[in-house]
Amino acid sequence: MNEIQMQVLEKKSDQYGEYLFAKTASSVRLENLLTGLDYLAESKSLPRKLRILEDATEAIVDCSVSDFQVVLKRLKEVVAGFDSLHHAIIQNSPKNTAFIMIFKGLILPKNYKIEVFSTHDAAMKWLNRNHV
Repeated sequence: MNEIQMQVLEKKSDQYGEYLFAKTASSVRLENLLTGLDYLAESKSLPRKLRILEDATEAIVDCSVSDFQVVLKRLKEVVAGFDSLHHAIIQNSPKNTAFIMIFKGLILPKNYKIEVFSTHDAAMKWLNRNHV
């Protein structure tokens, strides 16, 4: 398995229904972000009110702020197929957290929410509170 492909995607369930769990343990490049968005667009079995819990504590961001516009364009296309998409990212790197906060500051689709957390519990509380 090469560095680009080191991501686990798993559907999980809790009292609120299904959610997608992602564990990223590699270098995150523009190609990775676009591949993840393609997966969301192509999967017909995901809930239309999708919750994503992403553990990116081992991830290393290897893209630039200039890549955000490419990601944002594809994100807008993808989330149009969902009623809502709430994305909680667990992160422990100040640099990676800063990248997420910069991305969050862009004009995102109204049905897409993203937040960064330092713990699994905090991320799940936010996902569950905002899913109702």
